[in-house]
Amino acid sequence: MSQSEVAWWHFLSEWADSLQSKQPLKIDELCEKYSLDSNQVKEFVDYFEEDHIDLRPNDLEVCMGSTCRAKGNEAIWDQLNKANNGRVPESQIVIRPSLCLSECDRAPCSKEGSKIRTNEDQNWLNRILRV
Repeated sequence: MSQSEVAWWHFLSEWADSLQSKQPLKIDELCEKYSLDSNQVKEFVDYFEEDHIDLRPNDLEVCMGSTCRAKGNEAIWDQLNKANNGRVPESQIVIRPSLCLSECDRAPCSKEGSKIRTNEDQNWLNRILRV
């Protein structure tokens, strides 16, 4: 492994630790510590940052993985967006697509705040659509 690859592995390890501990990542310090290009590192972190943003309690993530789409999440996505568009801006919720929530065996699934909602628990959808 080259010296550059080793530096990236060390950076990735510290980045993963910061995500688990929810501590802020000091990119400039790590770039200096491992002699990495700060622009490349910031571009890398920005690319994956959305995967680690904590949702507010009412925010939704709808899984758009192939299994969830095949089992109805495209229709759920459309229903949620249609219902959300009919609300005044102050009462709208954040709805984001997710590449995969890794609950394929319980598809379709979505995430409401930090809670995973699966095919066994679709009452949440009716509650949100009624509001």
